[in-house]
Amino acid sequence: MGKSCIGGGYGGVSVADGAPDRRDPRALGVYLLRVSPMDIDTSQPFEAEFRVLNTGIAPIEVPVSPHLSDLQPSDESAAFIYFSLALVVQVEGPQRGTPSVGFVQLYGTADHQGTMLMLKPGEWIRVRAKVKLQNWPPLALRHEQR
Repeated sequence: MGKSCIGGGYGGVSVADGAPDRRDPRALGVYLLRVSPMDIDTSQPFEAEFRVLNTGIAPIEVPVSPHLSDLQPSDESAAFIYFSLALVVQVEGPQRGTPSVGFVQLYGTADHQGTMLMLKPGEWIRVRAKVKLQNWPPLALRHEQR
């Protein structure tokens, strides 16, 4: 009934900050450390644990707040600039059908202390969160592609 087994994991990341040079010394590694339970029911949320590691040679700031609504300015006319980081889990079942994707989104802004964290080279944070899988691409998109 919508179950898939996960035996391991991997992560990927893309950090875009407007730097024009691909040799930029800032790099971020994201690793999926653990999922619980291991036998995932794709209709139910599960716990995922990630390691977000500065793999570059320069410090990098990462957002760490789980709720964007907590960061919005009280004045609705004020500019609202924030950073976000998505940590993604992709699950493929034994039938090799459409993969299921879930993600954790973290947010931060310079206006709210404690929502951005500076990671020096080699430093890392652990992120644990509940993840709900969704089939990808969404059903509406699959029908349009036919």
